Amino acid sequence: MGKYDGDALRKFRLSGKILRETREEMKRFVREGMPIIEICEKAEKLIREKGGNPAFPCNVSINETAAHYTSPPNDEKRIPEKSLVKVDIGVHVDGYVTDTAFTACFNPEYEILVETTMEDNELNRAKMAQFVAQEIIMDGKIPHATKEAVFALVQESNRRAKEIDNKNHALSLRLREMGGLIRAAGDIATIDKEEFIESKHIKLAMKRSKTIEDQIKERHGSYYAGLSTDITGSQKEMSPYHFWNRYPYDDKTGYE
Repeated sequence: MGKYDGDALRKFRLSGKILRETREEMKRFVREGMPIIEICEKAEKLIREKGGNPAFPCNVSINETAAHYTSPPNDEKRIPEKSLVKVDIGVHVDGYVTDTAFTACFNPEYEILVETTMEDNELNRAKMAQFVAQEIIMDGKIPHATKEAVFALVQESNRRAKEIDNKNHALSLRLREMGGLIRAAGDIATIDKEEFIESKHIKLAMKRSKTIEDQIKERHGSYYAGLSTDITGSQKEMSPYHFWNRYPYDDKTGYE
């Protein structure tokens, strides 16, 4: 791991501060019908006014364009009505780069694509059960799930919403990850020649598909106890990456 001196850290923090302020202003600026090139020029102007430089051209990607569209000269494209707009901006201060992105949703039907959680209530639990059924049918090779298995998945969805997104009384909308868990449980049930996916298969799949962070916690007692075996205290203090992992919901202090 490379070390950063005090001057480098100061520039990283300034870059991040400029980035955060620009992102928040741009969230209020973007609207339906406006020229895409106006968004790009506004973001880059804000960055320069605040003392930084654009790390790359501002990206404004709409609907099925997932990322990396930026306006060419004399671009006449505009933000369509009822669209999903992804804005990606980056800042550098003397080469020290930070970047971020946000999504502006102008269509209520797309809100589920923007949010990472939804309220934990009976209706949304029913939707989660429907999602489980859809994933099983789309896979086509794994057995159907019991009621107890679906309940175990709902509980895991609730846990992930709290631990990953810091949301209480919520269900996770990280559906790619949840879908992977369903298929892993289905594969286990298939190998065991079971007629249905049961709660025991869900629990075993959860154990086998843990993230590297969770594996470190299980082995060492905590993420930071495990980290201490591979990184010195001085390296931690010099690493902006370490700060953001230690304080995942702090969007301001690390920039000061």
